[in-house]
Amino acid sequence: MNENEIIAEIETLVHTNFTLYKERDLQWGELKKLTEFEFLLDDVIEMCVLDPIDKINLMRISQCISDKLRFDKIIFYYSSFHYFYNKIVYNRIYEDMSRMIYQMNIQINIVRIQIKHLMISGCSEDDYFFESRGRELVSALEILCNNGEKSNINYNPIIYLLLNYQQALLEYLESEDKHYFDSVYDLAKRCMNIIERFCLNFTQIQDATKTNVKLKMFIYNIYKTYQHLVENSTSGSWIGNITDIENSDVIINNVWAMINIYNLDENYFVEYFEKYLSDNKDVYNKLYEDSKMVYLRNCLRWMKLKKINKVRMMKLPCVNETFDKSWFYINDYINGYSNSSAVDITARDINIVEGYNDEILRGKIANIIINIDKHVINRESKKPHGVFEIADMELPIQRKSHMETYYLCIPVKSGVEILKKVTENIVYQVVRPFTYFGNKAIVIFISAKEVTEPFNNYVKRAKANLNFEIHVIAGKELVKLLKYNNQIEY
Repeated sequence: MNENEIIAEIETLVHTNFTLYKERDLQWGELKKLTEFEFLLDDVIEMCVLDPIDKINLMRISQCISDKLRFDKIIFYYSSFHYFYNKIVYNRIYEDMSRMIYQMNIQINIVRIQIKHLMISGCSEDDYFFESRGRELVSALEILCNNGEKSNINYNPIIYLLLNYQQALLEYLESEDKHYFDSVYDLAKRCMNIIERFCLNFTQIQDATKTNVKLKMFIYNIYKTYQHLVENSTSGSWIGNITDIENSDVIINNVWAMINIYNLDENYFVEYFEKYLSDNKDVYNKLYEDSKMVYLRNCLRWMKLKKINKVRMMKLPCVNETFDKSWFYINDYINGYSNSSAVDITARDINIVEGYNDEILRGKIANIIINIDKHVINRESKKPHGVFEIADMELPIQRKSHMETYYLCIPVKSGVEILKKVTENIVYQVVRPFTYFGNKAIVIFISAKEVTEPFNNYVKRAKANLNFEIHVIAGKELVKLLKYNNQIEY
């Protein structure tokens, strides 16, 4: 498959799964499908160089789906973790665990998506996953390991469950959230101990790793990630080598194994992918849908490593949110906006405004904002820049007749930041607030320098196709506005 075919397949999956997301009551199989698709969608956003409007649209679709996954069943406070513990500890029933394990793996993957989206909030569901019921799950797996190998138990789904939970714990340790760090750190150490004991002492698992490269590479990746994030454990000589994939002729296992090999050795990933997988469209067509998504995720990794990941404009569904914003009038919030058009300005005025740095310009803009709590304006105008920043200022405003809260988001570009004109490369910062607030965002982009025609065209597309409320105050318009409000100091 070439790059265009890969993107075309992804476009089809976006339309199919966005339609599925709109279903009211999802069955477990549909939840599994959506979680695998969400992993693919996150990879597209992260690994491709996208048209900025497409990127925002994909991010909004991703947010809709991840919210659906999180809230559809409220994941029952991980009750399956508790039932699994009771089944092992009190009832000692080891048969027919497959359905429960299937559901737990889906729940774990939903949490992995929350971790990636920075949605761990310290709520009761998070407490259960990372603390009480997480400990119950690990304790149940510990008991299974301590009891020794039993001929009537299939340990393959058990080791996959353990690895998947450990994967979620390690991804949390890599994230910026530290609320559960100590608890997760201890659980990760316990899980690694169980994994090693299963692999070293259970012949069923040892036999599986000899023939199942998917399982072997999953173990290998977890082991290496654990060594990096937590501590060195054993030598790991019992795991094997990534080149063991060359001895596997089970294509579906190889496809899944490659996701882990990418994390272990990027050069070998490219070598194997190009030799065995890149042009094999017949193989792709024979895969089940979840494995097709994993195959496409491998394709995206290959495109990124080969630096051929710039994607043409995509054919995507639109997240239709119908909010009436005809009530918004920019003069109600920016003092003298309309009247300032008649102000005469000089070259000196322009040079002064273009010389303001970000801090000074934000202060000037704060001074001309009206009808919003001055304490909020002051706080937002002076907040530090950071990875969680949505815009330079995010100001809550209310549509009084409906008592609805919207957010007036103001990205700011000073003349010190922009050398000539604002280009289309900045568009993402203009439309980013809509990924957080949806169509309850209202954006006023402010720049000391003029904007280019391509920039304006992107803004027009966002307004026409996505119903985004965007206003632009740039260059001479800004100079006139500041002069009208006596904000230019000579």
